[in-house]
Amino acid sequence: DIPTYRAVLLAFLRSIERSGFRKVAIVNGHGGNMSALNAFLPDLQREVPLRLYATTYFMLAVEEMKPFLDRQNGVRHACE
Repeated sequence: DIPTYRAVLLAFLRSIERSGFRKVAIVNGHGGNMSALNAFLPDLQREVPLRLYATTYFMLAVEEMKPFLDRQNGVRHACE
């Protein structure tokens, strides 16, 4: 659920910060989680002294994936 997802990310980010990192790119592998992540990302940003970015692998490679797609503009769940 969303509270668990947020709690796990916060614990992970705190661990990363203790290890000395200052910037974190969260590359989510499931588009359904992006709404929740985008909703609580500003809160996480206030809770940890890290520079946070969030995306999904299919948002990062929109142009690169187009040659592999026949009937759709981008990668979607259970796509081609």
